[in-house]
Amino acid sequence: MRRIFCTFLALAPLLAAAQGKPLVTPKDLGKWETLGTSRLSPNGAWLTWSITRGNEEGDLRFRGGPRDSTIVVPYGTQAAFSADSRYVAYLIGVAPKERDRLQRERKPVRTSFAVRTLATGEVTTIADVSAFSFAPSGGFVSVTRYPAEGKRVSEVLVLDLAKGIRF
Repeated sequence: MRRIFCTFLALAPLLAAAQGKPLVTPKDLGKWETLGTSRLSPNGAWLTWSITRGNEEGDLRFRGGPRDSTIVVPYGTQAAFSADSRYVAYLIGVAPKERDRLQRERKPVRTSFAVRTLATGEVTTIADVSAFSFAPSGGFVSVTRYPAEGKRVSEVLVLDLAKGIRF
């Protein structure tokens, strides 16, 4: 009994101090950031990295080029550079509020695809894309779309990035 009483006396100041500190609120979670995956372009001129916040918000960031500028893509994920370092491609997710709304309405939550020409900043986007992959040469990218409703087969597009042609 005496040990329990002594333990309580030893812990009492810690318990009293802990009660005076405020609790973490959902608003506070948006301030906490976690650094995610980073990638360096093959020529070393560009760097991309992701940032995730505790409130499920996040973005993808690119930095580099001749002006050493930073580009922010809200909800961007899975960035990849082409082998020739001329392009960066990535998927774009859905905001948490929009995702929750779609789930309540029992609608699919789908990502989009974007490819950016690093020299010009030109961006091409395609909706409803689940995956992509650059060709080893870097001038082409294959894009896999989600299957159409009621279908099991996905459509695959091939983009010729230099000519701006879709196959």
